[in-house]
Amino acid sequence: MDWNPAPNGLLYVSCDLGGNHRTDFIAVRSIITSYYSPRTIGEAIFTHAQNLVFHVDYPMDRYYYIASTSPLFYAIDVNEDGTWDAMYKDVSRDGVNGNE
Repeated sequence: MDWNPAPNGLLYVSCDLGGNHRTDFIAVRSIITSYYSPRTIGEAIFTHAQNLVFHVDYPMDRYYYIASTSPLFYAIDVNEDGTWDAMYKDVSRDGVNGNE
């Protein structure tokens, strides 16, 4: 649905698992680095192949956010009111498998 970098060095990625165009799941990832660059998106992805690349297009160049592939936190908004109902920390960063 959306993504938003925060001043605390985390990137919030909102998802709609219910298919009703309302956020009900949030994956919170660590931002590894961020920078301006005139490079293409393909070049940035090639350079950071082991991580996720998010970008904002500006007229002269792009601003890239390089984020970890595995989220550090998962948040769930059960009633989709914009307030997280539960948050899980994935210390091992091994995905949703029951040890969160």
